[in-house]
Amino acid sequence: MANPYRNDQADTKKAIENLQLYASMYPESDSLKAVNNTMRMLRDRLAFKAYQNADTYLKIGHHRAAVVAYRNLLQEYPDASFREEVHFKIFQAAKLYADRSVRGKQAQRYLE
Repeated sequence: MANPYRNDQADTKKAIENLQLYASMYPESDSLKAVNNTMRMLRDRLAFKAYQNADTYLKIGHHRAAVVAYRNLLQEYPDASFREEVHFKIFQAAKLYADRSVRGKQAQRYLE
């Protein structure tokens, strides 16, 4: 059983590496479809971990850090199954960041 997403995901990353190695060594294997499905599931687990980390920044009021974390998530996991929600969260965090900025910087931050 894989570690819950809250835990260290080093084992998940290692499993993905091993599955990629298997897929490259045995491209004609009958189990290639299952290997690819498992890799997709494990990548989604890593993406969800990154999503939860970004959400934590948002919840504690570190809105700029949340924007950066959500953007990094999309860059690292462009195939994440919940990317539309991530785009919304980027908008939400950026708006909160601008709303809570000093008046002189708000206009600039709304445009970012």
